[in-house]
Amino acid sequence: LVDLHGPGAGARPAILARRPAPVQIAWLGHAGTSAMAGIDYVLADAVVLPPALAPYFSEQPLYLPATFQIGDRQRIVGPRPRRAACGLPAKGFVFCCFSAAGLLAPEHYASWMRILRRVPGSVLWLAVDSEAVRDRLRVAALRHNVASDRLVFAASLHGPGHLARLQLAGLALDTQPCSDGAAGADALWAGVPLLSSAGRGFAARVGASLLHAAGLPELVVDGGAAFEDMAVKLSQSPRKLGALRNRLKRERDSSALFDSPALVRNLERLYLRVAHGAPPSGDADAAPLHPDAGLPLVSILIAAGAPARGGADALERSLRGAVAQDYGHVEIIVSDSSGDDAVRDRVAPWLARHPQLRYCRAPGLAPDANLDHCLALALGQYIAVTPPGDTLQPQRLTRMMAYYQRYPGVGLVAGWRRPWNADADTQGLPGAPLFGVDTVIGGASLGALLLSADGAIAAALSDPGALLLRRDAIGAGFGHYLGQRYRALAGVATALSALPGRDCVYLPEPLSSSAPVPAGAAAAQGADLLARCVDSLRLLYGAHAQQAFLPDAAQFKPVLAARLAATTAMLSARHAALAGMAPTELEQLQLVLREGYRLLLS
Repeated sequence: LVDLHGPGAGARPAILARRPAPVQIAWLGHAGTSAMAGIDYVLADAVVLPPALAPYFSEQPLYLPATFQIGDRQRIVGPRPRRAACGLPAKGFVFCCFSAAGLLAPEHYASWMRILRRVPGSVLWLAVDSEAVRDRLRVAALRHNVASDRLVFAASLHGPGHLARLQLAGLALDTQPCSDGAAGADALWAGVPLLSSAGRGFAARVGASLLHAAGLPELVVDGGAAFEDMAVKLSQSPRKLGALRNRLKRERDSSALFDSPALVRNLERLYLRVAHGAPPSGDADAAPLHPDAGLPLVSILIAAGAPARGGADALERSLRGAVAQDYGHVEIIVSDSSGDDAVRDRVAPWLARHPQLRYCRAPGLAPDANLDHCLALALGQYIAVTPPGDTLQPQRLTRMMAYYQRYPGVGLVAGWRRPWNADADTQGLPGAPLFGVDTVIGGASLGALLLSADGAIAAALSDPGALLLRRDAIGAGFGHYLGQRYRALAGVATALSALPGRDCVYLPEPLSSSAPVPAGAAAAQGADLLARCVDSLRLLYGAHAQQAFLPDAAQFKPVLAARLAATTAMLSARHAALAGMAPTELEQLQLVLREGYRLLLS
């Protein structure tokens, strides 16, 4: 059952609460979470509902690869009318917003008035039918020192005539804090660039989602002054605005935003996934299937961006190793967070040759969020992460999966990543395997080691690129432990989540090679040292609260004392650089230290 209405006026939530269908999904009707236990999933994309926002939804996201909003690609755009016929002045730039009046928030309307003041002769074209509301908008304009005749109100019109008149606008302005997907899609289909911003919630990110899917991510800006500056800049740059219009018209029919058949295929794939757990065999368009599909599916995740780590050919090295795996049931997911087409162009020839490969765009996502996006799209029971630039040996998955298949008590399989460069310490990786033979490490012992060890050992045993993980042990995303997110020590947090009640197997073979460290990486690691210290203390506190890995004081307090001493020493050595931290960061640091000394002295 797909709820297209949402919890607004006229909703009938009692139907959903009675669960007439075993799977219930929310889509399009409400730009946010329903907070209803009866709705299992929400259809979204990585821009409108980034992985960092997912924990605040009661529904589990089902990610469509490009856009969650379907567009009608058969709508007719009528011939462009004359300005006078629409009540527009003969000259002057035309900003437009054809959203309902209820979406015009006072703060955002004030921003539009500042734009009009900075662009002499410009007008704002609005779709407001109520004369009373028009009068209030005119009065509000006067209060912002903008003449009321610079507001032009459009008559009610739909269909080809409405799309035809939209062509007279120079730039469409999106609303905030509630973005208008319908008005934005109308403008883009008519060939009018849309300016939007990406707010914090689902409702504030719809316009950003449309622009990314339309291939115009540069028109997604920060709110406030950045939004106003971009609007003014475009209105005063006919050549740049004309290039955007031409690109939009040229690529409109092929863009993901209006590719309805592709969205339908992706939608059917997700429906099959939630109905059956995995697409039925034989549907080659629904999912990458392998002849040996009786084996558990392993998802290889490649979170790609620009520039890829290890140089221009790094991504292709990773793809070459991924498609060469001799394990019998593999899918490969590439999530592209770059803002251009370089990664897509690199992947395109591989897509044509390898049906197990899937590619999706997620422009602007940070590396950790992009990896979580890969995970959200994965169908496999087991997860392998391949950082761009890593080279995989063909037997890697076969060697690792053998332990999962033979021994149900295994929760984590780790392998040695051979460093490419001789200076292995710059990567936090050991220059040689930790053990000489395949070694089983008890989960409790390994957890204690990860909480107490520093440097190369912890990195080797928790770096996602070295691991094969159970999907059900990861949760909503990488870096989660006991419901908390850890960014600086994401690998340690993920490994700790996989270990309770299970063991780890360490394989000494060089089953993969790590990419060279890019220039400046050492400096970046130094900048992250404080965050790593804070995360190490928070992980220790969480494990202690759950009596996990270090269950008694005799084990816990020496580790805690060493961690506090290391953090204090780091602060003493870097106090001048850290003095410029934001007040919230300083407060967090103080709270973490205070809690540590309380536990140590209790």
